[in-house]
Amino acid sequence: MLTTLSQNSEGTPRMPTFNFDPSSATFLKAMPLQPHVAVITTTVGRLEQLMEDPLNLQPQKLKTRADLAEEIELNTLVQRTFTGKKRANVRAYAAYLRELILGERTGGVPPIHLWTVSGLEFTVATAAEQQYLLATPDTTFLAIDGQTQLAAYIELLRNATPDYKKIIRNWEVAAVVHHGIDVYYARQLFYDLNILGVTVNTAQGLGMNTIDPLMKSVRHLEETVPALTGRIEKAARQIRKDSPNLMTIQTLRQIVVNVGKGISGVQYGARPVPIEDLDVDRLSDVSKEFLEAFLGAFPFELTDRNNSVLPAASTLAAISAMVNEIYRDGDDGPTRSAKIRGLVDQLRIVDWRKSNKWNGIAGKLTDKGLAIGGPKEVGYNIFRALTEPASDAYKQVHKQAQVTPEVAPNA
Repeated sequence: MLTTLSQNSEGTPRMPTFNFDPSSATFLKAMPLQPHVAVITTTVGRLEQLMEDPLNLQPQKLKTRADLAEEIELNTLVQRTFTGKKRANVRAYAAYLRELILGERTGGVPPIHLWTVSGLEFTVATAAEQQYLLATPDTTFLAIDGQTQLAAYIELLRNATPDYKKIIRNWEVAAVVHHGIDVYYARQLFYDLNILGVTVNTAQGLGMNTIDPLMKSVRHLEETVPALTGRIEKAARQIRKDSPNLMTIQTLRQIVVNVGKGISGVQYGARPVPIEDLDVDRLSDVSKEFLEAFLGAFPFELTDRNNSVLPAASTLAAISAMVNEIYRDGDDGPTRSAKIRGLVDQLRIVDWRKSNKWNGIAGKLTDKGLAIGGPKEVGYNIFRALTEPASDAYKQVHKQAQVTPEVAPNA
């Protein structure tokens, strides 16, 4: 027999006992927080039994899953559709969870927030006095927050071997259950959980990353290149005009990425970068030698943010992409050093002053001067202006446009 928890005069649930019969319903280990809110611990396997795959709850599924019509309608009222970046993020999230579950990395995930219009009961097992939330077979749970995480678990199960499926299904998950509230309160919860929070800026987030090998290189560069030591902005997205810092931590990371990947590295931004094709130790060495030469050659331009385009993140991304060829050549020692000096000499004949020369390349002229775009927006333009001698952009930004003359065959 099951007994519902009553409450004492202070509103705290009493702990009656009952004959624990696991076959009668689903019992979720729980701690009630408020009249309609409880924290539960469960497993991926249990969530798989209790909930539908979020990808099956999209409006387009109505044609093939008429049996889910009610759930689809409710889900549409309290969740975004799985399209665009949200859909694409499922695979990346699944890859992260796989490493976490297999113990290949440390990390964590936020609790999933579940909602059901049903008012759930609490029960207590006699032996352990463990509180449980009782979910009957007709209880419908939807994820108000953490839907991508749930979809990622199911994605893992879909592609796992039988042995690995057991491991995934036994993985413990924390969730907050909001029960016995109607759809209007559930919609407000979606707003509260997704809009009211203050997002951590990119610089602070990157500064906290202790696993990413590229961030380890970034920290190594800050510590070992004297011109960078103590001059990397780790708290703000942009450098203040009166700041002594040279660049943000994201800009320094982008430099390392582009040395390894070339100008295509701007596509990653602050996101994880595939490193399977990179020799991270050598990448760090090449980046260090280049930065020492480059920072030493332009000490004034790099601090003159009012009058020079050189300190801009987009410009630094394009310049570091030029180093990619040196990284890929595989040369070391004097040969590499000579190539780096040659690259720096190439940069000396560029007119780095903010002027109409850079209009349409690094950004757009406004009433306040040149507004420089971000690396993804104008990085390719700047890179072409620095590396394609026959182009108009190259001739426009160089003090002396040096075009290599054509050489006749067998001359």
